[in-house]
Amino acid sequence: MMNSTGHIDKISVPARPECLASIRTFIEKQTTQAGLDEKQSYNVILSCDEACSNLMRHSLMPDMNIILTATHLANILKIEITDHGKPFNPLTYSETDISERLHSFKRGGLGIHIIKSLIDEITYTSTTAGNTLTFIKFINKA
Repeated sequence: MMNSTGHIDKISVPARPECLASIRTFIEKQTTQAGLDEKQSYNVILSCDEACSNLMRHSLMPDMNIILTATHLANILKIEITDHGKPFNPLTYSETDISERLHSFKRGGLGIHIIKSLIDEITYTSTTAGNTLTFIKFINKA
């Protein structure tokens, strides 16, 4: 679909771990169409995978769908991840002490840190229409 804001594509998938491959495939297609290089593409795919994994694990809504909307603008790829589960703003989550986490050998707990380090801009909104985590990745074209 094309409109005045750019190319838009959307997918809705059940919030189940076996659907993560479909999410990664959708995001990879979007990063390729937007012209991201291999490293930028990997960073966006990893961040979306992590965000969706967290939704699946913590939303407390096993029968919900996750809706991903990708918008390609001139030098921006915008990914919106929308759900109708329990609201959680990852931007207010306290930063994990990475060295403590690594020394304690605990699994998990680094996803939000990873996302924040790989995505250029992140916003979160929660309304009666759902919760939306928005990733902005600036496209560095040579």
